[in-house]
Amino acid sequence: MSQEIALSRNQDLPRAGDGDYLYILLEGILRIWLLDPLGNDITDSFIWKPWQVVSTVPHMTADDIAETVTALSNARLLRIPVEEIRVLCASDEDFARIYLEHMRGMYRTLWEHKTILMTLDASARYQWFLERYPGMISAVRHKHIASFLGMTPVSISRIRGYLKRGEDGEREDANDADPDA
Repeated sequence: MSQEIALSRNQDLPRAGDGDYLYILLEGILRIWLLDPLGNDITDSFIWKPWQVVSTVPHMTADDIAETVTALSNARLLRIPVEEIRVLCASDEDFARIYLEHMRGMYRTLWEHKTILMTLDASARYQWFLERYPGMISAVRHKHIASFLGMTPVSISRIRGYLKRGEDGEREDANDADPDA
């Protein structure tokens, strides 16, 4: 019932049949993003752990703001028709329970991100990102991380610099790879 698909780096997930499929990440890093009414690129989320669900709703949102899923690295996904998921949930209690728990986990992740954006200052949001998304700082462009954290790329650069300075004011790790370089 599922089909494996591959995306190359910078390739968007095809939009054919919006809402008709559930996508599950097997490997790679994906970014879900949209353009706000002013044309600003806003990162909504990162999908980076194997077996994370990529999208369960149509790509169109309020006011026809299109959400796009872009591969930040080569990626492999499973594509499963939503109708097949409905049939399985109706006929297999164990599958329905596992599916519901997975959807609840997605909701908790979205709620955590929203709460972090509303309650923490920029430095604390950045530190939360480092803890919650280990290794992503060197794998994702910093402007996408800044957008995800509700700050500008300049702000994230300042926070990174501040956190890297030792007590004597010198940089602790001058060899840290910067994907924006």
